[in-house]
Amino acid sequence: MSSLTAASAEEWAQVCSESFAPCGIDRVREGFRGTVDSAVYSSAAVARLACESMDVVRSVRHVAGEPRRDYMLVMHLGGGPGQLEQDGRAAEFQVGQAVLWDASRPYRFRYPTAIRQLLLKVGHDELRQAFDAAPDMCVRPLAADEPALRVLSVFLRELAEVDDLLRDPGRRAELGHTAGDLLATALRASRGATTAQAAGHESLIRLMRQYVQDNLGDSLLSPDSIAARHGVSVRYVTALFNEAGTSPAAYVREQRLNLARSTLGDPRRHALSIAEIARKCGFTDATTFTRAFRRTFDVTPSEYRRTTIL
Repeated sequence: MSSLTAASAEEWAQVCSESFAPCGIDRVREGFRGTVDSAVYSSAAVARLACESMDVVRSVRHVAGEPRRDYMLVMHLGGGPGQLEQDGRAAEFQVGQAVLWDASRPYRFRYPTAIRQLLLKVGHDELRQAFDAAPDMCVRPLAADEPALRVLSVFLRELAEVDDLLRDPGRRAELGHTAGDLLATALRASRGATTAQAAGHESLIRLMRQYVQDNLGDSLLSPDSIAARHGVSVRYVTALFNEAGTSPAAYVREQRLNLARSTLGDPRRHALSIAEIARKCGFTDATTFTRAFRRTFDVTPSEYRRTTIL
């Protein structure tokens, strides 16, 4: 495995950018040190990480400047709890747990203490061939006692240990595919330990999500209208979305902002004003839209349009 070491926030940002995805580092302590050992296996990459307390930020600027099409799984081996924020969701994970995220979208990790981790990076296409519900599993802590996750953990640890002995490219590629398959199995097991009732919940929330997508431009779209459309109570709608790691209002806001971001980055809609885009995405006024957009993506709508179209 190749090894990279850092002794400052700037050096650590470079190490993490080279090893995972371009990002920035916030809030490091004096005397900071961090190390990443990493290896590439064709369609996958494995890394061991150890560092002091810090925050990692992959902003909309990083995403726009250097896109990535990877899912990443972190196994939290040591240190205090970590926190991940992405797409309006937030998750706290403990030692022994794992969490998946999408490197193609902005995110933030917060680590109040020194940590040790094992990471796996797998391409979007590679994982989706084996497990097409990966987006639904992002920003959800995976149970430490899930047998399939334990198997994956052992496999990755051993792979890291024997990496220097694996010189044949074909064998390395095969092991990379195996890592992706084991990740798909672990995600499927974590998601699929459900009852028939849970499966029914999944079907209903899919319908609700589709309803939201079809009506984002309606400023009256709300938990009440979702409940009325599907013949259930607002409390039940809230419970279903809570099971999915969000709330009805947060999901509507997230999808509206995603639609706005897509529209702002579309050259064919460059003639639309920011206010018009806000209305088309269901926001009642441009000021509220601008504040929400900046809070989520770290740039204003106008700044984002300039970075993506020009």
